[in-house]
Amino acid sequence: MQRLYWIDHLLANDPYLNALALAGKDRAEQLKRARTFAEEALKFEEDGRRGFVQCIGTAALISKIDEALGSAQQSQNN
Repeated sequence: MQRLYWIDHLLANDPYLNALALAGKDRAEQLKRARTFAEEALKFEEDGRRGFVQCIGTAALISKIDEALGSAQQSQNN
């Protein structure tokens, strides 16, 4: 099970990092995709920890995605 959640974690990191180079609707779509994978990875629990800490930690990644998504949606509305 750990490997499956780890794959979700990696699949969240890639679109998040790619989204940072995009703008507008494309950025928002990539961020939403990243958040979906990150939410799934956060379900992994081991030794009292949820998610993973490698790359960008899962919980931190979700926070960063939400922040970037809010910014992307705000720029679309302007």
